[in-house]
Amino acid sequence: MSATADAPLSPAPSDVAPAADALTGSPYRRALDVPGARPFYAAASVARLGAAMTGLSLVWLVHGTTGSYGSAGLTTGAYAVSTALGSPQVARVVDRLGQTRTLPVQLAVYGATLALLVAAATTHRPLGLIVAAAALAGASIPQVAALSAARWTHLLEGRGELAAAFSLESMSNAASFLVGPVLVSTLSSSLGPAAGTVTAGALLLGGGAFLTAQGDTAPGPMAATAASKGSERRLLGSRFSVLVAINLGTGAFFGALQVATTAFAEAHGSPALAGPLYGVMSAATLLSGLLYGRRHWPMAPERQVVWALAALATACLPLLLVGQPWQLALVVTLPGFALTPVMVLTNVLTKSFAPPEVVTQAFSWLSSAGAAGLAGSAAISGQLTDHLGSRAGFGVALAAVFLTALVAAATLRHQPAGRATAN
Repeated sequence: MSATADAPLSPAPSDVAPAADALTGSPYRRALDVPGARPFYAAASVARLGAAMTGLSLVWLVHGTTGSYGSAGLTTGAYAVSTALGSPQVARVVDRLGQTRTLPVQLAVYGATLALLVAAATTHRPLGLIVAAAALAGASIPQVAALSAARWTHLLEGRGELAAAFSLESMSNAASFLVGPVLVSTLSSSLGPAAGTVTAGALLLGGGAFLTAQGDTAPGPMAATAASKGSERRLLGSRFSVLVAINLGTGAFFGALQVATTAFAEAHGSPALAGPLYGVMSAATLLSGLLYGRRHWPMAPERQVVWALAALATACLPLLLVGQPWQLALVVTLPGFALTPVMVLTNVLTKSFAPPEVVTQAFSWLSSAGAAGLAGSAAISGQLTDHLGSRAGFGVALAAVFLTALVAAATLRHQPAGRATAN
């Protein structure tokens, strides 16, 4: 049920399943019981795991075949930049023609360019060809998160379970980044440097093909009318741009935290601890998603996201004080718990702020902003960490979310609450 953000957004108590049903109860069950929801969510989750594995798998692939971390960094950088620049443009075509027509083409192009990348790396072709193939693969990779979010908004239009659906998306994302790096490292170290990339591609292509088959859950194409073109032009000029800034800031947080955690583990003589330490935060995010989506939150989403960002900034403060790996393992759970509400609420507000005819573009802009923030922050925090140590990297993560919270507070708190759907 849709309502204004200041009005109660949860269903009547009589509609809520018993709390003893755990994950299958209340809003989660109602969202997944929508016809077609379970198959497309399963397909998107498989594809999302492949996407989450790709970045790290390219490091293993290129370093393992060239012996150069510099070449690996250049390749993954080209992949990330082309993804950030290309995905909103591809999403415009998806909105115009529909997922059913465009996704098979995307999958075919992505599969071909990824195969070219693997072949170029394993046959020791010039670095320029490897980088070019990575850029083409990044530009053509299907944005599973945006496609899945667009399907949820289509299926749950006018219903009260959208926030729960976005919590499911958050949990799937956290699970992917919890399992993905471990899977990549295991496969690439035991079967060869290309094994992680090949597996990542197979998962994304297989999940994407299954997603394509779920045509009944996909939004229909939006004709290229004057109104739709006007919506495209207005999208980033509206208050939606605040959500792009929030994703840019949270992406910067992730980038700095990855670098700082790796440097911290290496400084304590255990580089292998970096993965498990980062995994602890992913596990906390997964649990937070489960808990957050089950509750009704009467506060307007615009205000909720401001408070959630403030909580995230506060949760980052102890990162500056840790001295031992076990301390970091405890402290990193705090931002992990605070992250989920931010991610869920930006999706909920995207549904409110973005016109329906450009919804896939809107979700793609969020993904692109997150990727851009991660890449830029990783570069900055890497330079600072080289000279000042891991604490400087944690400081960059804190600064990113603190500035993001200030931007959100300055813009969203004083805006009229828009229409939003929550559980």
